Amino acid sequence: MQSQPQGQSPPLISSSSKLPLQDDMLQRQLLQLVMDNLPECIFWKDINGVYLGCNSKFAEIAGVGSPENIVGKNDYELPWKKKETDFFRSRQWFRTCYTSI
Repeated sequence: MQSQPQGQSPPLISSSSKLPLQDDMLQRQLLQLVMDNLPECIFWKDINGVYLGCNSKFAEIAGVGSPENIVGKNDYELPWKKKETDFFRSRQWFRTCYTSI
């Protein structure tokens, strides 16, 4: 092991280390696992309001079973009332939020 200058800790991961998390699939699985264990609902959509993903908590509330089942759906295909969806989609922040990403 190389000696470190006094007062500095060795790096946790060296640049030559190969981590199993370098695999994109494993990184996505880890991220999904973390999101699924949060008590909050998490979802994300594209600029047209089509769901790209969510966590398990939101999938349960949305009635789709699992996060994979929400991909490609919009709010009108979920159990929300049409009036609620219309109101949500008419809000300026919705358009601003998604066009700034």
